[in-house]
Amino acid sequence: MQYRRDSFLGIRLREARESNGFTITELAERTDISKQAISQFESGKNLPSGETLTRLSFALQFPIHFFSKEKNQNLSEQSSPIFFRSFASSTKQNREKAKVKEVWFAEIINYFKSYVNFPKPNLPDFNIDPLESSEDDIEEIALSVRKFWGLGNGPISNLIRLLEANGIFVSRINVANEIDAFSLWRKDNPIIILGTSKTSSVRSRFDAAHELGHLILHRNLSEDVQKDKLLLKKIESQADRFSSAFLMPYDTFPRELISLNLEYLQSLKSRWLVSMQSMIMRAFQLNIISENQKSYFFRNFSRYRKKEPLDDKIPFETPLLLSKTIQKIIESNLLTGNRIYEDLSLRLNDLSELTNTDKNLFIDAQNLNNLIQLKP
Repeated sequence: MQYRRDSFLGIRLREARESNGFTITELAERTDISKQAISQFESGKNLPSGETLTRLSFALQFPIHFFSKEKNQNLSEQSSPIFFRSFASSTKQNREKAKVKEVWFAEIINYFKSYVNFPKPNLPDFNIDPLESSEDDIEEIALSVRKFWGLGNGPISNLIRLLEANGIFVSRINVANEIDAFSLWRKDNPIIILGTSKTSSVRSRFDAAHELGHLILHRNLSEDVQKDKLLLKKIESQADRFSSAFLMPYDTFPRELISLNLEYLQSLKSRWLVSMQSMIMRAFQLNIISENQKSYFFRNFSRYRKKEPLDDKIPFETPLLLSKTIQKIIESNLLTGNRIYEDLSLRLNDLSELTNTDKNLFIDAQNLNNLIQLKP
């Protein structure tokens, strides 16, 4: 395909650069193209020649046609702030890298909406002011969400599957160790992005429930709340409380928390799929134990702060909605894997990661098979 300069989109160059974690200076050094020129390409003030774009494409490891892939302007609208699970400890560079991948995830979702009907978002609207909500309010909201989804008040066997069934799009990506998870509403699509840095599936489940709390509680807040450290701390605390209350309801979980010894907590962990430390914090929240008892537990179980018993036994929950969609579309001969890959114009690794799909599914062997004739 011949490159047309007037089809170049500077925003795609910026996405490709940020997804690699490069600053403009670093990209300039890798390509021997001036910082000023790259900045002008990204802003749309100038267009690269075919030779220059080839150098940029090679350095960034993106197909050339990615840089002319049209943007869906409606899709670019956020209807909620982005809440990062570890905002204070994450760098701006890594947050931008994560944001770019989320934009691509939203584009993938939009692409497949032309072929399938995804589950519609099924989240209750409580019409509350979260900044005025108490801890008791958060507890009741968490129980109400369970009731809305018909869950009862027992353990949740697969949280990711539950989220996807209720119209929440989930992806797990490798961005940076400091980014555990984040979420947002993009138009009418609720999106949760989980990181891969957690070594424990139960902690990752807590992150997912935390982000569900953001989607429900904080959808209508302004981005400006993140500039206020005290407000941000309150918002994160509310999402943590929601996660605890949603995974360990106050009217059922305490009945089973009859002992805090290690063996018994392990048995509860395998049933409720939450960490032992989360159980202790939940016991403290519900006034089952005192501050001193909580501190005593954490001192005596400090060796388990990073890795607890059963962490290597309980498998991670994986998003399946998009991978099953792709498989069904290919099996139904609506599209080939290669056509999907070409249309989305992403790097193969990014496409595979965002959709949790084996990259071999996008490498089309069908045409080659058709050329091979068996002897009679």
